[in-house]
Amino acid sequence: MWNKKVIMIGDSYGTPRKEPSDIVLEKETWPQLVADEISEKEIQYSIDFKTFRCFVDCVDIIKNKGERANVIIIGAGIVDIFPRTLPYRISRSQNIFLKALRFFVRRIRKFWMQYIYCETWFTIKDIEKSINEVKEYCDNLIILSTPPLSVKHALDNPQGQPKIDELNDFMRTISDYGNNGIHVVDIDKIFRESGQEELVDSLDSHFTKSGNSIAAKNIVDKLNELM
Repeated sequence: MWNKKVIMIGDSYGTPRKEPSDIVLEKETWPQLVADEISEKEIQYSIDFKTFRCFVDCVDIIKNKGERANVIIIGAGIVDIFPRTLPYRISRSQNIFLKALRFFVRRIRKFWMQYIYCETWFTIKDIEKSINEVKEYCDNLIILSTPPLSVKHALDNPQGQPKIDELNDFMRTISDYGNNGIHVVDIDKIFRESGQEELVDSLDSHFTKSGNSIAAKNIVDKLNELM
């Protein structure tokens, strides 16, 4: 038996979606679908998902709270390793001059990324370090691989998919089949093998309603293995 507590935390891939994207209600997101399943077994849970949240940020939040759980599920990583126009601190700063810089850069984004700056906010090594740190706060850690970009999203961001592939390959390697308490729900592989393009939004590759449903089912299956 486990301690009957699950922490779910991550980025906007676990949040509701509005138009012009495919609409996903809160009750249709994978965290809420998972919560509905485990609450029937009287398992406590918490849900914390936010736009533009990095994997590294998720771990810092858990460490600052000092919470322990039998299972921590982290659905994040693409924000860390996606090519960016500016460094992390400049991108997050509320300084008025840096806000103006970000506004200017957005207007010439393609030129800027081709000739001025195109780097990730964090590296695979940073994520690996965070995984090792968060493992101290749980018996089992579940991490989700990132699904493939939609055709349009990949064309608009030609350097994005190779970075995602690199992250997913790393996650599969570090999992070690769960022998180290780290488990991967391979959303990338699951979505690709399904052959269903409608699992990710055509605009920005977030989970659609169907994508959330399939992701939740596989996460619940992994949780059931750990019980």
